[in-house]
Amino acid sequence: MTTKVIMLTILFIGLMVYDFPKLKKKGRKINIIYFTIVAVAIYLSADFILILNWYNLSDLLHDVLYQPAKQIVDWMVIE
Repeated sequence: MTTKVIMLTILFIGLMVYDFPKLKKKGRKINIIYFTIVAVAIYLSADFILILNWYNLSDLLHDVLYQPAKQIVDWMVIE
């Protein structure tokens, strides 16, 4: 767990050091999109480090796509 924390801390510090000067020059929309992506990355990193089994991206895709895909497969089945 310690190595995961150290690795992700280095990653996020490097990300902010590299991107922060560039983000000062960008518009508000770009900053909102960037920090939304970073917030999702931090959420998934916390889930990874602490092994919490929180709601994941694959869970989201399953919830959104499972029912329509099942209906398509059921429609295509030849009886």
